[in-house]
Amino acid sequence: MTQECFAEAVGLTVEAVRNLEHNKYAPKATTVDKICARFNIRLIDLLFDVPTDNALKLHKLIADKLLLYSKDELFIISKILDLINCLYNMKL
Repeated sequence: MTQECFAEAVGLTVEAVRNLEHNKYAPKATTVDKICARFNIRLIDLLFDVPTDNALKLHKLIADKLLLYSKDELFIISKILDLINCLYNMKL
């Protein structure tokens, strides 16, 4: 599928698709929802590059672990993940 076709299918400009491909910015939640709906895929399958069964197991494991933390601890975890993501994107 070309960038043009993909952009039209999900309601983006071709430039926006290129920027997403080059990690210039992360897609909005509404854009991710449009992609999932348009191509009939689940969010977890879009975000995780693993087979569906493994993705479901991973999702459950993460969800179960996160239930053990307080709101304050989850905030700290979120900030750590943001930092890791930022550092990862700087190396690309």
